[in-house]
Amino acid sequence: MPTVNNILESSTESPSPSLDIGDIYYVLFRHKWKILFFALAGVVAAALLYQFTVPVYYSEAKLLVRYVMEVKSAEVARSDQQIQSASSGGDSIINSEIEILSSFDLCLQVAAAVGPEKIMVGSERVLGPGGGGSNFNAQAAQVIMKGLSVEQVRRGNVIKIRFAHSNPEVVQPVVQQLIKAYLERHVEIHRPMADGDDALAKQADQLRSRLIRTEEELQKLKNKANVISVEDSKKAYTEQLSRIQQDIFNTEAEIAEQKAAAAEAGIRAPVTNQSLAAEPGVSQEKLNEYRATLVRFETLRNREFDLLSVQRYTTNNPLVKAVRQQLTEIEEQKTKQEQETPQLANYSIPTATTSGPVPGFPEAPNRVKRLEARLTILKSQFETVRTNVASLDALETDISQLQLRKELETKNYRYLAGGVEQARFDEALGSRKLSNINVIQVESPPSRSSTQRFKLVSMALVGGLALGIGLAFLIELFLDRTLKRPIEVEARLHLPLFFTFPRVALGGPKPGRPLIGGANGASAPSTESVTIVPAPFEGAMRPLMEDLRDRTLQHFEGNHKKPKLVGVTGCTVGVGVSTIAAGLAAALSEAAEGSVLLVDMNLGHGVAHPFFNGKSSCGIVDAIGGETRQSGFVSENLYLAKAARGKDLETRSLPKRISEIMPKLKASDFDYIIFDLPPITRAGSTLRLAGMMDLSLLIVEAEKDEQGVLTTASALLAESKANVSVVMNKVRSYVPAWLHREL
Repeated sequence: MPTVNNILESSTESPSPSLDIGDIYYVLFRHKWKILFFALAGVVAAALLYQFTVPVYYSEAKLLVRYVMEVKSAEVARSDQQIQSASSGGDSIINSEIEILSSFDLCLQVAAAVGPEKIMVGSERVLGPGGGGSNFNAQAAQVIMKGLSVEQVRRGNVIKIRFAHSNPEVVQPVVQQLIKAYLERHVEIHRPMADGDDALAKQADQLRSRLIRTEEELQKLKNKANVISVEDSKKAYTEQLSRIQQDIFNTEAEIAEQKAAAAEAGIRAPVTNQSLAAEPGVSQEKLNEYRATLVRFETLRNREFDLLSVQRYTTNNPLVKAVRQQLTEIEEQKTKQEQETPQLANYSIPTATTSGPVPGFPEAPNRVKRLEARLTILKSQFETVRTNVASLDALETDISQLQLRKELETKNYRYLAGGVEQARFDEALGSRKLSNINVIQVESPPSRSSTQRFKLVSMALVGGLALGIGLAFLIELFLDRTLKRPIEVEARLHLPLFFTFPRVALGGPKPGRPLIGGANGASAPSTESVTIVPAPFEGAMRPLMEDLRDRTLQHFEGNHKKPKLVGVTGCTVGVGVSTIAAGLAAALSEAAEGSVLLVDMNLGHGVAHPFFNGKSSCGIVDAIGGETRQSGFVSENLYLAKAARGKDLETRSLPKRISEIMPKLKASDFDYIIFDLPPITRAGSTLRLAGMMDLSLLIVEAEKDEQGVLTTASALLAESKANVSVVMNKVRSYVPAWLHREL
C-alpha cells in the first residue's frame, strides 16, 4: 500500500510538464493587466528618454587598405612573401588594422593632440572631473575609446572610422588626428627601420664560412666510409646481404639433397639370377613374370624420384600423376602374384650394384664438391659485406650530425642573405615610402546621430514588455503554487478529474420557484415550522449541477448496489463543498427513481444548507428509520439529516458512530447518500469516513488551493483507501475560445 511519503516523493520527483502553446496563452491572458502596465511604463520611459537624452554628434572617415608590407628582421622566420594583399589575406589583416586603430595607445596620442579639456567637456558625468596631468589624458583617451567605432565594410578591404561625442566641435578633429596617428603607427609596426645592416652582413659572412667548413668535414667522412649517400649505401648493402644469404641457403639445400638421393639409391644389396631359380616349387615361367614385374616397379620408382627431385616437379604435375597411377597398377599386380605363389615374396632383383655410379646420378660426387666450393665463396662474400655495414654504422652518427648542422647553417645563411638583399632593395627603390593605405573619405562634418537615442528608446519599449511577460511567467511558474486549470489536476496531483465548475455569478432567488412546493404546489409533509429558501442550483448553476449529476450516474453505471455512498470534502473552508453536495443531492433526487439523503457531517456548527432553515433538523438515525425520516423531508425524494444530532454523539467519535450505523445505512432504501464532509486534516474524521465511501469527491477551488496542501491531502486519502476524484470549482477561462480551447 502506498504511504504518504512515497506519494509525496513521487509527486516531487515527477518532472513538470513542458510549456505548450496553451500554457503560454494562459499565462499571457491571465496576467494581461500586469503585462499591459509594464508595457505602458516602458512607453512612458521611452518618451522620457527621447525627450531628455543629450544629442550626440559624429564624424566618419574611410580608409582603403590595399596591402600590408612587412620588412623582415633577423629574429623573425623568413617568408618568401613580404607583401600581403588585404583581399587575399582575408579578415586577419583587416582585423589587425582595426585593433591598431582602436588601441588605447593610439587614443592616448589623439587625446594629447586634440586636448583633453575639449574632449572631457560634457563627460564629467561619466568619468568624473579630471585633475589634470597624465590621469586626465587617460580619462580623455577612455572617452575617445567609448565613442569610437571601427568596423570593416562588407567584408572588404575598407575600414570605416566613426567617432561620436556630445560636443560637435570635437568629433572632426579627433577623427583627423586618429588617422594621422594610425598611419605613423602602421609604419612603425609593419616596417621598422633595420638597425645595423652592416652587422647583419658580417653575420651572413661568418655563417657562410662555417657552412663551408661543415661541408668539408662531411665530405671527408663520406670518403672514409666510401659512400656518397648514407641512406642509398645502407639500402644497397641490405639488398646484397639478403641476396647472398638466400644463395647460401639454396646451395646448402642442394648439397643435402644430392647426398640424400645418393644414399637412397645405394641401400639394397645385389641379388643374382641363380638365387631366383634355386627356390623349389616355383616354375621358371612364374619367376620370369615376377622378375619382369619387379623390374618394371623399380623403373617406375626411379622415374618418380627423378621427376620430383631432379626435375623438381610438384605432385600435381600430370607426369607425376601418370607415373604414380602406373605404380599403383604394378603394385596391385605384384601383390596378386605373391598371393598366388607365396615363395615369390622372398625374391628381389638388384636395383644397383655396390660399385659404379648411382643410376640417374652418375656425377653426384663431383657435383657435391662444386656446390661446397660455391658455398665457401658465398660465406666469404657475406662476411665482407657485413664488415662494410659495420664500418658505415660507426660513421653514420657523425655524418648525420654534420648533415643536420649543414641544413641549419644553410637555412640561416639564406635567411640572412635574403634579409640583406631585401634591405638593400627597399633602400634602393624607396619601398618604405610606397603608399599602401589611402584615405578614400576624409573626416565628415559633425552630424547629429539618432542611433543612440533610438537604441535607448527601443530598449525601454522592449524592456517594459519583456519585464511584464517575465514577471507573469515568474509568478505563474515559481511564485504562485496554486492549481488554476483542470489540466493541472492529473499532471500535478496524479488524480482523475471528475468534473469542472466554471466561475459563475449566482443569481438571487426567483419569485414563485421555491424548492418545497414545486410547480404543482405540493407541500412537504412536515409538522415543523420551516423557512422556505430557493434551490441551490437555480439560474446558472442548474445546468452545471445537472451535468454533475449525469457524470455521477455515468460513474455508477452498471453498479446496482443501493445505496451508493458519495462523500464530498475539501482542503479548506469556503471552497464550495456544501453547495456542491447540496446541489448534487437535489439534482439526483430529480433523476433518481428512489430517494436521496444528504447528510451534514460538520459537527458542532452544522452548515446551513439552503434546503431548509428550520428550528430543528433530522438526525442521521432518524433519517434511516421509516417512521421518523419525515422530519428530514425537504422535497420529493430528497431528505436532509445532520450527524451532529443526538446525545450519544457528544460522548463518542463520529467515525465510530458512523461505523456502527453503517450496516443500517447500507440496508436503507435510499438510492444515494451524499455526505457533506468537513475539511481534510491529519487528525480529523474525514479521512476515516472517506474510506467508507463508494466515491469521494475532493473539491479544489481554482487559484486558491495550493499544490502542496492538495498533494498531502491526496496522499492521506490514498492511505485511507478512498476512491478519490477531483471536482474543480470556480475555474476561470482567460484565453478566448476562438484562440485556444481546453476540455
